[in-house]
Amino acid sequence: MQEDEGVFIDPTRIINSRKDRPLAVVFSSYFPLEILDAFGFYAVTLPNIPITELPNAEAGLESFVCHPVRSWLEVLLGGEIRPALVVTQSGCDARVVLCGVIREALGDVPCLTLSLPIVANDEKAAIMAKNALLSFSKDVEDLFQKKLDLERLRDAIAKRQEVRSRCFRVFSSLEEYDSTEAYKYAIASQIFPPDEFLALPLPKKALSNGVYALLSGSSIPSVRFIEDIKSLGIKIAVDDTCTGIRQASRQVEEDKDLFYAIAKSIIFRRFHGPTMVCKTRQADVVGLAKEKDVKLAILFIYKFCDPHFFEAPALCETLRNAGIFPITIEVDSGEGLLERNKTMLKSALESLG
Repeated sequence: MQEDEGVFIDPTRIINSRKDRPLAVVFSSYFPLEILDAFGFYAVTLPNIPITELPNAEAGLESFVCHPVRSWLEVLLGGEIRPALVVTQSGCDARVVLCGVIREALGDVPCLTLSLPIVANDEKAAIMAKNALLSFSKDVEDLFQKKLDLERLRDAIAKRQEVRSRCFRVFSSLEEYDSTEAYKYAIASQIFPPDEFLALPLPKKALSNGVYALLSGSSIPSVRFIEDIKSLGIKIAVDDTCTGIRQASRQVEEDKDLFYAIAKSIIFRRFHGPTMVCKTRQADVVGLAKEKDVKLAILFIYKFCDPHFFEAPALCETLRNAGIFPITIEVDSGEGLLERNKTMLKSALESLG
């Protein structure tokens, strides 16, 4: 992975180097990329792009949205990547807004939204999700005049499952790995085609004597952000992010009905984010942290990210009750930890002794 170091700082470089298939850009860790693979797209889930100047996005947006969404829009409107299809998902108002802005600014780029139920671990929701996936696939068929091949879908499911399984293996034993390499690996899984990703080696293992911490939030700001946390003597031993274990925990079980199998994997995903109504979410997160003897929890929240913002007080209280010191930091543009956040984390470490 060393020779491709730049991809983890500038994802657009690796995306633009692949011209053999039409590009489909996805703005959601819940969306099943295997469906787009089966249609013949080069499908990617964009990570947060740590850029500070967002003139095109700011001009196009009339609402306050988080930095990941603004950065994605900037990359699109600035022409840095040229997708054949943009995909968003319901459950986050900011992501839904994107389609309207993209249609206004890039009339020749179609944008589709997958409308999923927001209730987790519910059979009725799984059936609704299946119908939503079928409807989405029909929209793609109509838009591009191509039929979905179920055998290609079956093959795509298997490959994407192996991608997620490898990431899950890393993030369920994160204390054994170098955290920087682990998150690079996760970002690679979002950007590389499955065959190329599966040819990459697992990240190197590196035990550390740092203070064990839980990292919780949506898409990580950048790899530099992880490096800065590590430099303070903190070992990220447990992950609760969209970049890491959340999307890696989606497991597709064998079923003759492929769409139902995918739908069930979404609704019954092992680890959900706060955009889904999941009664066990806080217990799941705290249980993981307790299992790894975590002492510190770092909750990073982007400005205007309501799901994580509104969840934070209750999650912090649950963590405190479990004997884990929670600290909430606000992140926005830029690659690394802000100085004020470094100071807060240093103070937290001092209080832990």
